[in-house]
Amino acid sequence: MGASDRTAGWVTEITLAGGLLEPASGPALEVGSRVRVFVRLLGFDEEIVVRSIVRWDRRGVAGLQFFKLGERDVRLFMELIAAAENSARNAGPTRRT
Repeated sequence: MGASDRTAGWVTEITLAGGLLEPASGPALEVGSRVRVFVRLLGFDEEIVVRSIVRWDRRGVAGLQFFKLGERDVRLFMELIAAAENSARNAGPTRRT
């Protein structure tokens, strides 16, 4: 793949340290490889480019460790995390069946 190639996918369980990446298609990511992840957060118009390293890959889901986050990226991630926490708190307790 070239440096400008992009593959669609989903990043979940985002923290300031990393997240889980599930590519929509393509081969598994090689552990130890450095990848740039282009994140478009729900509710935000700005795209964030996050440098990361693949720490593990299991069944097509890669564990990413982020590094060199910029001040803007940290601010946006913190807003996303706070919004998710507020949403969960406002939803109230869930009932297991």
